[in-house]
Amino acid sequence: MKTKHIPALIALAAGLITCIISFLDQVSVEKFARNLCLVIVLFYIFGCVIKLILDKNFPPEVAEAPEEEAALEGEEQEETPGEYTEEKEEEKREEEKEEA
Repeated sequence: MKTKHIPALIALAAGLITCIISFLDQVSVEKFARNLCLVIVLFYIFGCVIKLILDKNFPPEVAEAPEEEAALEGEEQEETPGEYTEEKEEEKREEEKEEA
C-alpha cells in the first residue's frame, strides 16, 4: 500500500477546512495564521501516526515473478527475437569460420 502522501494530504485537507471556516467567520489575519499553522502541524503529526499504523498492518506488496522467470532460475533467459547482442554476432562469425 502506498502511504507516502497520507500525512501531507491529511494536513492539507485540514488546512483547507480551516481556511473555509475562518473565511466564513471573518477571523482576523493574525488569528487565522496562528490557527492555520497549528492545524497543519497537528494534522501532519496525526497523518504520520496513521501512516505508521497502515504500514505495520498492511505490509508492502511483493511483486510475484512470472512463472516463466521462476522456471528459468539458474538458467540463461532466452533473448527476444530481433534483439542484437555482441555475443550473438560473435557466435555467428565463429560458425561461419568453422564452415569455411
